[in-house]
Amino acid sequence: LTPALVDELLAHGLKQVQITLFGTAAEQEFYNRNTADEYERIKANVRLCADRGLRVQINNVLARDTMHSMEA
Repeated sequence: LTPALVDELLAHGLKQVQITLFGTAAEQEFYNRNTADEYERIKANVRLCADRGLRVQINNVLARDTMHSMEA
């Protein structure tokens, strides 16, 4: 995402975004094949959306394998 794209989405009435994570970067890579860099980009996009005024809902799939690694 870019700031301009988020602003355009806001201008079209978007009010909320939703994302689902599967734990930390390592767990994201295992479950979704996202690299650590992609995980950091996802987090940056979440911050960008929140900073621009979108309501951000983050879902986190908990499993016995991922419960120990919850990030704040």
